[in-house]
Amino acid sequence: MKLLIIADIEGVAGVCCREQTVSGNAEYQMARQLMVEEVNAVVEGAVRTGISEITVIDSHGPMINLPIDNLSPQAKLVQGKPRALGMIDGIQFADYDALMMVGAHSAAGEYGVLAHTINSRAFLKVEVNGQVMGEVDLYSSLAAEFGVPLLMVSGDDHLKAHVAEAFPESEYVQVKKARGAYAAESLPVSIAKELLSAAARQSLLKRHQPKTAFCLESPYRLTVSSISQAQSDLYALVPGVERVSPNQVSYEAGSFKDLVTLLNSLSAMSASVP
Repeated sequence: MKLLIIADIEGVAGVCCREQTVSGNAEYQMARQLMVEEVNAVVEGAVRTGISEITVIDSHGPMINLPIDNLSPQAKLVQGKPRALGMIDGIQFADYDALMMVGAHSAAGEYGVLAHTINSRAFLKVEVNGQVMGEVDLYSSLAAEFGVPLLMVSGDDHLKAHVAEAFPESEYVQVKKARGAYAAESLPVSIAKELLSAAARQSLLKRHQPKTAFCLESPYRLTVSSISQAQSDLYALVPGVERVSPNQVSYEAGSFKDLVTLLNSLSAMSASVP
């Protein structure tokens, strides 16, 4: 079996504020170490099942957070950007059997620690066919198009409630409780790692094919609410993107691959708006 792990930082135990997620801040070095320790715990649990290949995708911000010298030697590492499929880019290059998401968080506009969708400085809300979509939803839906099931997710209690409803057959590891957008009560690192390792092992031993509770059908109508009108001005220049309101655009696609590619493109374009 081949396992793909998406690694983010906001949902990691001990991470609760923006300063911890941005390079250049004193707290960032600690946060990236906590991130790699959680990833290594998942890798350890997966290895115990005899899995043949593990690929970890660094999926936070500039996507160069995981220190490769501290990453388990049992895993390969994908880093850097831009990448067409963003957080899950690489799934199109190999026949993976399972997906896990470590350090995940709630969608933009929802409750949870450091909640956002792809770009906190660009998107206020992302919807597909009227359904609010976070990164777990978008990237697991894209994985499903490649026949890769979401086996496990980790993060806070608000994301846990969402995953329980949307992906009832997937394992979930709650490593902290949200006390606000920038506040959390985290488990001790050692306990979080034990839970992550056990859940990774258990989810792989089940060898089942989890299904999402989402009932979305193609064509997919993507609606993006932006933080500023200027961002929507820019998004509307993309062929096929329709202006809905001063701060909202819409786009129709036949696949999540197309939607995710567009969202990552819009996110990159946002950097040019003051």
